[in-house]
Amino acid sequence: YGFVFGERTAGSFAVDYRWQDEVFKEVTNHPVFVATSYGLLGARLALDWPRFGLAIWGRNLTDEVYVIDAFGSSALGFGGMGYGLPRSYGVSLTLGW
Repeated sequence: YGFVFGERTAGSFAVDYRWQDEVFKEVTNHPVFVATSYGLLGARLALDWPRFGLAIWGRNLTDEVYVIDAFGSSALGFGGMGYGLPRSYGVSLTLGW
């Protein structure tokens, strides 16, 4: 969503959501290498002026624990999971000439 403050200030607000269904992370489709389904919620609020912009943002706002990769061998009995990033917040400043 975009909006304007006066003649020189613009702003925007965005919310995003991403869904990943349950998926096997290894070619043998062994149950130990299943990544369960998850949803990720993010948001961003930005203000822009002619020469700079300022934004605050958040990712994984619900602090979802989710698997992005799995590795190992079901035949040998070992494996591991790689997890996605936890909730994070930030501020971004952009400068233009």
